[in-house]
Amino acid sequence: MKDPSPPLWFPSKPGVYAQPFPEYLADDSALNSGVIVDFISHSPKRARSRLPRSTNKITSSMRIGIAFHMKVLEPRRFKEDVAVYEGRRDSRTLEYRTFLETSNLDPTNVLSPSEAEQVQRMYEALEQNEYAFHLLTRAIPEATAYAKHHETGLWLRARPDALHKDRIVDLKTTAPQHFRPLSFREHAKRYGYPLQVGFYALVTRLIGFDIKAAHIVAVENEFPFDVVPYRIDPTKLEILIAEIENALRGYAECLVTGVWPGAARNTELDLFPDQTPQSERDVNLEQQTELSGPLSDKE
Repeated sequence: MKDPSPPLWFPSKPGVYAQPFPEYLADDSALNSGVIVDFISHSPKRARSRLPRSTNKITSSMRIGIAFHMKVLEPRRFKEDVAVYEGRRDSRTLEYRTFLETSNLDPTNVLSPSEAEQVQRMYEALEQNEYAFHLLTRAIPEATAYAKHHETGLWLRARPDALHKDRIVDLKTTAPQHFRPLSFREHAKRYGYPLQVGFYALVTRLIGFDIKAAHIVAVENEFPFDVVPYRIDPTKLEILIAEIENALRGYAECLVTGVWPGAARNTELDLFPDQTPQSERDVNLEQQTELSGPLSDKE
């Protein structure tokens, strides 16, 4: 297969780089997990026209999630870049505009007192789960990995929350309605969490990390602020990586042909599918989730 043209910007060689998050978001030199997840879960057409994340409106839940990630993974940056504002956060008011100008802060990182308290309580809950806390804090945090996929020539970039020499860890904040194991499994599938982790594992393997395990640490963003460190079954991790590689071949083929198919393949609509929805049951976590349930400290 013909080697695609190199990106407009790329590091001198594949590796792990301390790239600020805004630069990571703005960088279009290499494929990230979001594009490939869209390619698999939706369509090549959707992946090709994927909108930048910066166009999304920041909700309170997103603001809390961003601040929480920063507090756990980048505590120094949290102290410098996150502030609490007790008034109304309205850029139309002179008081708030003056606050932003004098503090030189990104509005995304300005929390209300209640949001700040929520972030603190989530952090305290995570600290109490020693295994989950160590998974996230005894690792390389928020580093950008760049790699070249040798078969397709595509440049890839990944930013796992925590990178160990043999495993990757992703941190997810989750609303109570999605926190129970079966609900979280469906939520994870909907938003492509397993595929995202598979992409991270592939990219980091390409630059020499011996990734054999992957974890998703789920933290409930409301009381009682529960914490569950899920482990993706190693066999299924290999399946996810194979699926990512197959998608990369498809993406490279689309680049060559210029054809980016949409989601619809079969125009016949089955209005009466045979599948019966499975109700949520209180069963053992190991049985409820494809993520293989929470880890014990002994694993």
